[in-house]
Amino acid sequence: MFLSGDGPDLRDHVLSSGCLEPLLHHINAQTSIPFLRNVTWTLSNLCRNKNPPPPFSAVCQCLPALSLLIRHTDREVLSDGCWALSYLTDGPNEKIQSVIDAGMPAAFSCVIKLDDYVWNTNTCILASISGQPGYTGT
Repeated sequence: MFLSGDGPDLRDHVLSSGCLEPLLHHINAQTSIPFLRNVTWTLSNLCRNKNPPPPFSAVCQCLPALSLLIRHTDREVLSDGCWALSYLTDGPNEKIQSVIDAGMPAAFSCVIKLDDYVWNTNTCILASISGQPGYTGT
């Protein structure tokens, strides 16, 4: 999965292999923290690059998992989950709207108390979604 972060062509090749669904199944309470860190880092790499961005179907499939990951107590899991969302919200309005519709803005209240590294990532996400028409801050 390391290759998935090396550009859109390799990312799309990895996504087309069907890896996303099995990867998402590992995001649960029974997954060990070290393994969950690897899964989250991989998921973040699959969301990277915007020329072109990841397929919209993959973005939508990841949102419920990302909603869980940005509520996690482990700093690395949380940070990589936030990075994935920052990559997804750095794009067209329909993708940003999907993040809003998935309830992500409310989840950000869980990370306000965190250190500057994670907070700076969230600032990028919030800047993207707060500019959306219809966003009420809830």
